[in-house]
Amino acid sequence: MNLYDFDKTIYLYDSTFKFFLHCLKQNPAIAFRLPSQALAFALWKLGIKDKMYFKQRFFCFLRSVKNVETEIERFWDKQEKNICRWFLDCKSEGDIVVSASPEFLIRPITERLCVKCIATQVDCKSGKFLSPNCYGEEKTNRLRKIGITEVEKAYSDSKSDLPMLNLAASGYIVKNSSIEKCKMVEISKTCR
Repeated sequence: MNLYDFDKTIYLYDSTFKFFLHCLKQNPAIAFRLPSQALAFALWKLGIKDKMYFKQRFFCFLRSVKNVETEIERFWDKQEKNICRWFLDCKSEGDIVVSASPEFLIRPITERLCVKCIATQVDCKSGKFLSPNCYGEEKTNRLRKIGITEVEKAYSDSKSDLPMLNLAASGYIVKNSSIEKCKMVEISKTCR
């Protein structure tokens, strides 16, 4: 069994931001939410509010999307081509995508790809978080809850995923998020 981060690891971009742009294109009135989102971003960057506060405020745009599930399907119909080729060639039954992105957004594509999904649980209508952000150590907490403490390989684009990478016999950092250049560089045991 292998573990994979999603955004900028097996998918070339940040799926949440790309989905926001997709929804904005479908419904330009979502732009009226930008000042609130920008304020939340500034408060997070200044250390006044935490990342979860920012993300919940960012997801307020979902309230303006008439049918989120339909838009997600349309989104992945267009974006599935941006799944890295190396992932498609090496994935196998039982593999798990572990992502900080919202589960409602990630699950439809992981089902298409025939892999399991663990992600942040967010209400797709309101943007309210229903679980802690599945980021950093929280990824390993979620994996341990379902009995996973060791895996063969783990892949991520970020050192914030070192806890997840450390569960693997071999951990890899994915660099250069283009399909032709997706390269995996093994993390040395001394970096762990």
